[in-house]
Amino acid sequence: KQVENKSLFDLEDIEKGDYDVIVSTIPLSESEHEYILTSPMLTKTEVERVKRAVRKRKTSVFKKQAKETSTELDDKPSDFKQQLQVTQAYSTAVLDVLKSLDVLRLSGKKSLENVLQLMCDKLAENGIIRNASAVKQTLLERQAKSGLGIPGTHFALYHTRSHDVEEPSFTIYPLGQPLKVRGMDGNEMAISTLLLMLAPQDTGKEVLETLSFLSSLIIEDESVRLLESGDRDRIEQYLSKQFYKWLHEKI
Repeated sequence: KQVENKSLFDLEDIEKGDYDVIVSTIPLSESEHEYILTSPMLTKTEVERVKRAVRKRKTSVFKKQAKETSTELDDKPSDFKQQLQVTQAYSTAVLDVLKSLDVLRLSGKKSLENVLQLMCDKLAENGIIRNASAVKQTLLERQAKSGLGIPGTHFALYHTRSHDVEEPSFTIYPLGQPLKVRGMDGNEMAISTLLLMLAPQDTGKEVLETLSFLSSLIIEDESVRLLESGDRDRIEQYLSKQFYKWLHEKI
């Protein structure tokens, strides 16, 4: 199998016909190719839809892929150096995310735009991003495309890739006053904590997969409790443990 994560900014540069199955969390306007539209946090029904699509497509390509894989294994010796390089790339991505982890409490009542500006200004001070206003605008544009509130929680996950982002980061912002945002299910909801996940525009698949795994962790019950506590040390300890397990299984 080969799975690739692409952002909205990549769509013009890829040939959609090269992919067997396309799953998107936002509507693809005027798309010439069939795709599956899901919410960012998959429901059980959506999971089954994706599985059915994969099984349907797998029937027609399985024999060809199996033959090609068998030939590759016969012709190529194990490349331990390459495996070490892959391990290092994933480990670096995980460490970069953990290094950026921070919990910054915002006091008082503020508009969403003011909150995003304060967050971006702080990240600019820390050298994570270059242009705070540009990144804020990108986040607002991302919000306009689909809801970012996580249903069943009091969190919103704001995320984007940008040329103004220097390195991957994950920061947590407990709010002084709740804010109303649109949820990933399309309904308005109140949030008390804003989560911000950023990545450079040109970044490797290791970083994207690391952030994707982090996104899936956020909705776990234990993660929700820890994020609500705002205890940075406990959050870091928990994420480190989960990333370690993930790397062990992956590599």
